[in-house]
Amino acid sequence: MRPSRAQIRRSIGAIAPVVVGAVVLTAVRRGTEPALLLAGATVVLVALYVVLELRRSRIVVTPLGLERVRILGRTTFPLADVGQVLLFPFRAERGADRSTYLTALVRDRSGRKLLTVRSDVWDPEEIRALAGSLGVAPTQLEKVFTPRELEAAFPGTVPYIQRNPMVVAILVTVVIVVAVAAGVVLANQ
Repeated sequence: MRPSRAQIRRSIGAIAPVVVGAVVLTAVRRGTEPALLLAGATVVLVALYVVLELRRSRIVVTPLGLERVRILGRTTFPLADVGQVLLFPFRAERGADRSTYLTALVRDRSGRKLLTVRSDVWDPEEIRALAGSLGVAPTQLEKVFTPRELEAAFPGTVPYIQRNPMVVAILVTVVIVVAVAAGVVLANQ
């Protein structure tokens, strides 16, 4: 299973206006070349990482196991470890993308998360097929979960960045402001 190009285009379309707006705002407010160069370099680096991640990403189910390959490594576990497969709609509480995505949550017999796959990147039909191929009948939940609700229902499932997007956004903003300020100071020396 590989990331869906149509789903990726949809996700990029939801975030692109925010990125373009931030770059334009930086250009208007700062107007200095170092700040623009740093903002452009940041956008290019993030875009490059996303492209490489999507090109490398895949999920492979074999008769004995499941493997998730990403740019920073791979995760493998035996199919015998799968204890529960849940399918449910998921929507972020805040942010530019307020779409609802089909999500598959694969948990081991003790309730720990093994894998989460969402239709913002993966094809919904392939997610359903994956859920049905893991040796455990998937449970379809009708409730739309937000990150906090999902974490409350299934502890250890949602990464910190999804549970606390504002904290992460503030930290990222601070890092960008410090980097731009450092670029301006260095350029003016």
